Formats: sequence, structure tokens, C-alpha cells
Amino acid sequence: MIREEEVFKIGQFAKPHGIKGELSLVTNSDVLEDAEDPYIVCEMDGILVPFFVEDFRYKTDTVVLVKLEDVNSEEDARMFVGKEVFYPLDAVDEEDLVGDMTWDSFIGYTVTDVQKGYLGEITDVDETTINVLLRVDHKGEELLIPAVEDVSSAEREMIAQIPFDEEKYKKAIGVDSLFGEKGYSTLERNSCRPSFDICGIWGGYTGEGSKTVLPSKAYAKVSTRLVPHQDHAKISQMFEEYITRVTPPYVKVKVTPSHGGQGYVCPIDLPAYQAAEKAVGIAFGKKPLAVRRGGSIPIISTFEQVLGIKTVLMGFGLEQNAIHSPNESQELDIFFKGIESVAEFYRLYK
Repeated sequence: MIREEEVFKIGQFAKPHGIKGELSLVTNSDVLEDAEDPYIVCEMDGILVPFFVEDFRYKTDTVVLVKLEDVNSEEDARMFVGKEVFYPLDAVDEEDLVGDMTWDSFIGYTVTDVQKGYLGEITDVDETTINVLLRVDHKGEELLIPAVEDVSSAEREMIAQIPFDEEKYKKAIGVDSLFGEKGYSTLERNSCRPSFDICGIWGGYTGEGSKTVLPSKAYAKVSTRLVPHQDHAKISQMFEEYITRVTPPYVKVKVTPSHGGQGYVCPIDLPAYQAAEKAVGIAFGKKPLAVRRGGSIPIISTFEQVLGIKTVLMGFGLEQNAIHSPNESQELDIFFKGIESVAEFYRLYK
């Protein structure tokens, strides 16, 4: 029988990955890499039970896709959702334990916002979904803060090389100054950071002339742009809970969720991306710069979740092409270079 003092926590299972029994393990530990026949330990009905690892592969730096023996379907995998994952102490050297951190390691730390200052202390971490949430005690009230993956320094350097005239940008959108999250450039805010957008507000009389009758209803349509490790269903739920919490008793409010999709990003160190980078460089005669954009096709994240594969998206349009508009266009020269890029990609990526 395995005892608590014989194991240490390495992470937590988030959710099934695909239909063949894989599980997403959120961890900062690399102990599985060094083991010949690794096994993990989970508490099942109050007993610490060992499970042998059949295979594993890294999805991100902190998410490992694990296939356990005799767990062969999504239904089998669901019994592990939310389970803390432990590893035997006798299977690792003592020095290997130094520096291993899980999300629970953040409990007790304080959170400070660059604009609002001190927010409070982290009291717990919710790892039950792909969207890890930090529970913060803010003056007796609980705040839920999503933990998001920051952009690597290499990618930020690449974004900084993208030609961008801030004055022309302000003129194009009709403003005198720009506002956004501190510590990030305008291009980074528009492409790499989470956003909350109010897309439309209406209510009451909107016709010509004045009207003194007060409206009985008002409406708004909102949306969010997600980044990796944010779950659209969880974010939608958090928004609804927040609106309900701040609504005064003399107002009735109804939140109607519409639709959503998981965020997706293609790592720039992915071999397929690097082949695409070379292919576009050959076709266009200059090295391309990777950009992140909102509105990626939701099925792409499903490909990754179900099939366990990444997708490289290569766009060959320009801003003046007015994509999806009535006068959408495409220059033939760009069109033919796009065909050449795809052909070169298949030649390079084998």
C-alpha cells in the first residue's frame, strides 16, 4: 500500500485529450522524461493507486499528454479529471526535487496589477479545466484571475520587426491616442493578449428628434478574444457570474451565451512552421514575420485536441483586400506566390 509520505505531487489532470484515452497533465515537472518505466499515483476512493504510463508527449511547456495503461477511451479518461497526480519519491534523486513547482506552489503569493496595484493573496488554484484560475482574496471577496501563457521573448522580438506606423494607425481608426495593457506594444495587445470587447449597445428610442420617455430595456453584445489555455466555456461562465454579482437589486439582467471556440497558437519553433517560413521566404524573396491574429478557425483547436497535431496557417492576403467584404479582392501576383509557397512547403516539410 502506498503512503502519502512516499510520493510528491507533480501536477493535476485537467481533462481528456481526444478519444483514445489521453489526458492533459498540467505540470512543471520533467520526472517522466528520466524514468524507464514511469508510473504515476492518484487517489482513488481514499487510496493511493499506481497507474503505469504507456506513453506521453509534451503539448506545451506545462501541459503533458499522458496515456495510461488500460485507459483506452475518453470515457475511461474522464474518471481522472481533476485528480491530483503524484510521483514516487524513491524514483527520483533528491536534487531533482529542487525547483519542481506545481500550480499549488503559487498559494500564498500576492497579486499586484500594474494599474490597480495590490489585489490580494492567492488562496487556491482551480486546475479542473484547461483554463487555470487563481483564486484571490480581495478585501474579503473572491477574485478569479485566469493564468495565461505569455509570449516568448523570441516571438516578441519578431513582432517588433513588423512594419508599423502608430501615427497612421491612430489616423486610420480616428483617435488621438492609444490605450491598453501596460508593458505591451499596440501590435502585441491586438494579437497576443486576452481582450474583452463591447461590440454594440442599444436601447430606448433611437429615431430622429428628441424623446423624453425612459427606456425599459437596454442591450449589449460583447465578445472576448482568448489566448492559449483559456477555456471559452469557463470565460463565458465567469462573465455571467460577474454581471450577476454586480447587478443592483433594482435591475434585472439576463445573459445569453452565444457561441465560442478554444484559442489556438502555432509555436514558431515547430518544424512545420519553420518549413513554412522558409517556403514563404523562397516564394516572396524575403523572410516572413509571424503574427498572431484573432478569428482563427475554431476547428483548428479541435484538430489539436482530437488528433494531437498542430496546424500551420499561411495567409496571403493584404489588409487592402477587404476580406469578407462585398468588394473582397486578391492580387494575382500574391495569389501565384501563395501557390508557390505551399508547393515549397510540401517540398521542404517531409
